[in-house]
Amino acid sequence: MKRKLKYGGFSLLVTAIFLTGVVLLNVFAGLLTSRFFLKADLTPEGLYSITPEAEETLRNIREDIEVVVLSTQGEISQISNLMQQYSAVSGGRISYRYLDPNLNPALAEDYPGITEFSNLDIIVSSGRRSKSFNVSDMSTQTYDENMQQVDAFNADQLMVSALQYVLNEQVAKAVFVGGHEEADDASLRTLLTRYGYENADVNLGTEEIPEDTTLLIINAPLRDFMENEIEKLDVYMSGGGNAIVAYAYNAQGLSAFDGYLREWGVEVDNKLVLDYTNHYGYPFFLRALAAGNDKTPPSMAMFAEAGYYSGMMYGRPFRQVWPTGEQGQRAYSPIFTSYPTSYAKDNTEQMDDLEQAEGDEAGPFTVGSVTRQSQYDADSDLYYSYMVVLNAGLIESSILAEQTMFYNAGLTAALAIDLNPYSGEDIYIPAKAIDNRLLEITPSQTTVVMVLLIIVTPLLILGIGILTWRRRKNL
Repeated sequence: MKRKLKYGGFSLLVTAIFLTGVVLLNVFAGLLTSRFFLKADLTPEGLYSITPEAEETLRNIREDIEVVVLSTQGEISQISNLMQQYSAVSGGRISYRYLDPNLNPALAEDYPGITEFSNLDIIVSSGRRSKSFNVSDMSTQTYDENMQQVDAFNADQLMVSALQYVLNEQVAKAVFVGGHEEADDASLRTLLTRYGYENADVNLGTEEIPEDTTLLIINAPLRDFMENEIEKLDVYMSGGGNAIVAYAYNAQGLSAFDGYLREWGVEVDNKLVLDYTNHYGYPFFLRALAAGNDKTPPSMAMFAEAGYYSGMMYGRPFRQVWPTGEQGQRAYSPIFTSYPTSYAKDNTEQMDDLEQAEGDEAGPFTVGSVTRQSQYDADSDLYYSYMVVLNAGLIESSILAEQTMFYNAGLTAALAIDLNPYSGEDIYIPAKAIDNRLLEITPSQTTVVMVLLIIVTPLLILGIGILTWRRRKNL
């Protein structure tokens, strides 16, 4: 009897020590996770791990940032996990909390820079300004290694862009030129806002280009520019400005504007690029390959190396004006090209036959270009400004809209980030492709799993139980 009591007491002591150890371990782990993120990301794509580019931005934060998640359903584990990581990597500079928007009607007073609030909005705020994006914006689409469309996750890019916006001393401003029957630009404005720009408008016929303009947008004008408008463009660009020009396939009679583009080394031919091989349903809706080199914005070289392409609805070929591609301080480079299977026909309203015929010019063609201008600041430091000229079909609103099958939005966003002098270097973060494939098990593998679950595991448990019973019986 005494022997049983002895061993029974010892078992209770071991159990108590074990339980105490478990409690202490959990307390210690809780203290660690409040300062460091210790959870493991087991997804093959690393969906819930921070990218190196985002880590660099987070580690360089030198002031406190508050993140508010608007949620009517309380805490969301995936979002909390991300925020815990951001907080840990930033050294505790980032804090986060949840608010129910229905119970906090005074949000507009607390965050005056934000005009609309929705459930699942994430508000990033500093002492300077605030910026928001929605949880739904984290889900986008990209291409896998086989250039097949897949779902993607881009939380890091959205967070980094928001941090850059609220922390920078200056905010980038995109100014849209009007007065020439320009095209709809709603999707482009939304995209630029998401990636750190504020938007404004200017009518060059009656107004000056604002001095704080970061990026000038001329979106598919159908009416020519006046001489004084060209002069304003030239003053802005000569002073180190950046511009994106979208050229409409049906634009005619833009002699003054075309003449100004030739000064930047690009001439838009009055032909239509077609492709019956690399297209999307119609030969005029074709694929445009990304191109780049050491004279283009950095992201274009990265995308070109990866073999990315965009969809382009109607496009005209661009011609290189300067034989060497360079003149003075300006250097011309293609950034989008059609495939070698493309060809060009005269751009006329009576174009009845779209199939390639004898006499059609063979591709590939440049369908998007950039001219880099080298300049020196007051301290004699070299810097570059860019004139980007694209076919309007590369950035028209429907093709830039969310959840389309093309990578136009990603490429345009990367360009905008490259042309933002306040966004830092290497700040574009490609979205992470989500592997949605189901786990496939062969019949033989199914048999093995069933045997393990139904036969081996119960026998193992039974054997351990019998062994334990016999040992106790002999005490």
